Amino acid sequence: MTDTAPSPLSIRVSRREQVFPILTEHQIAALLPLGERRRYPAGATLFSEGDRHIGMFVLLSGSLDVSRRRSGSQELVITYVAGMFTGDVNLLSGRGAVASGQVREDSELLLIDEATVHHLMVTNAELSEIMMRAFILRRVGLIDEGRAGSTLIGTPGTPDLARIEGFLGRNGYPYTVLDPAEDLEAKALLDALGS
Repeated sequence: MTDTAPSPLSIRVSRREQVFPILTEHQIAALLPLGERRRYPAGATLFSEGDRHIGMFVLLSGSLDVSRRRSGSQELVITYVAGMFTGDVNLLSGRGAVASGQVREDSELLLIDEATVHHLMVTNAELSEIMMRAFILRRVGLIDEGRAGSTLIGTPGTPDLARIEGFLGRNGYPYTVLDPAEDLEAKALLDALGS
């Protein structure tokens, strides 16, 4: 499993086994009847930022890169390996995905639809605890690291930007702020839009 280098104090480092747990063979066996086994070739896109109702993928073999757009390019967030599962709290709330997932090598995955994941959360205490903890910690980590969600372009401290930041923060939605005075790509985008 590889990912970008988070700070030593980040949740992804301090609680890695809880943020990205690897399920046991017994736990995976309990999930198999709940989903559909699918094979994907290297390079296949499973989900993109903003997609809704995509379900949860459990890697049975192979690997999956999860990345997000940042400053005009894709930034690797994490590479999932066999035994790991995708998702964060958006899977339970119906909000759009905050990252994209692309198969790194020929892989076999178990796709469990959203409704079945919801049912699993109330019927299987062991898996529910593992998954809920991971979903919450993944979201907290993304918020803390400013690594997902909306990208706001504006001058920090301005009233309009502060209102938007307040709204996103109150609703637990991660965001990043780019200051056009310091970020050349943000400035170029504003110039292109005539702002």
